[in-house]
Amino acid sequence: MRQKVKLVGLGKQIALSMVTIAIGVSLIMFATSYVFFYLLDKYWPEYLPQEMSLIPTLPEVIWMMVITSVGVSMAAFFAYHLSKEILGPLNSLLISIKSVAEGDLSSKIELDDRCMKETSLLVDNFNGLVDKLKTAADEQHFWNAAIAHELRTPVTILQGRIQGLADGIFEPDKAQFDNLLNQVTRLSRIIEDLRVVSLSEHEHLAITPESTDIANELAHLVALCQPQFLVSGHTVSATYNHRFAWCDPQRFQQAMLALFDNITKHANSGPINIRTDKAGDFVTIEIEDAGPGIPEGEELTIFSAFRKASVNKRHNGSGLGLAVVAAIVHAHGGHVSYRRNLSGGSIFSLMLPATGKPIKH
Repeated sequence: MRQKVKLVGLGKQIALSMVTIAIGVSLIMFATSYVFFYLLDKYWPEYLPQEMSLIPTLPEVIWMMVITSVGVSMAAFFAYHLSKEILGPLNSLLISIKSVAEGDLSSKIELDDRCMKETSLLVDNFNGLVDKLKTAADEQHFWNAAIAHELRTPVTILQGRIQGLADGIFEPDKAQFDNLLNQVTRLSRIIEDLRVVSLSEHEHLAITPESTDIANELAHLVALCQPQFLVSGHTVSATYNHRFAWCDPQRFQQAMLALFDNITKHANSGPINIRTDKAGDFVTIEIEDAGPGIPEGEELTIFSAFRKASVNKRHNGSGLGLAVVAAIVHAHGGHVSYRRNLSGGSIFSLMLPATGKPIKH
């Protein structure tokens, strides 16, 4: 919707300035003409007609008034249209800014092709800002809903179990307390994962990198998760072609545990192959499973928080595991990626700096 231009403020100043310039130019023109003819009459009178007078006649006065009026009218006309071109988008911008301040993030400004380049750039930047604000608001709404959903399940279970214990419905035996402890552990895991992802998005995730024997760390983690692998029907094999990387050992363990947890929950039973190698300034860690893999078109979103692949939505997971992996790897200045193998399984590739030297990207 185009806004009506009012010649107030800047518009009035433009109009008055143009009219003042027109009157000033006319006065200067008349004054300099009289000065010129005065000097000509005083020093070179032979160049002037004998009957010429410096006092203007009535027709000359009328002519000067007409010329001045035409100049002022033209100045006012162009000032109005210039003000309209400048103030039209500015008035729309002010109204849109007010709408955005009141929470309406759908407010945008439409321009026609006649707008000045600077005005068009200003409006384009404002529309881009509104788009980013809307995206941020949508993401915040999505995060709030997702966090509430993930926390509701363990909290509901805890509430029900504790209420049952208080009412004497459940016996306060070891099994009940183990169940409560599992729910508390799950809550702690979700909260920690949320903290890691949030800090990473604002580039505040603290790491303490050092030369780390990742082969030894991986072997230790595989042994630690062996009961989990047995339950899920996975067998793990490892090939360590390179042993050391420049990373935070604790964060590395956190990332790999999150990745192992994701595989045991969502991958088909079968082999899990771990490979490490060196590629330039980076060490690559590849984890390959037996499928079913990520559906085509969803590869770019699986490392975002709460983004579950469509084949995994039936499983009980927070949707934070791979986001935690990506957050930790990115905090080290590394890269994380996904691809499918020839049999349809998944290959997760993590790239970490090989040394503490600056990396040339």
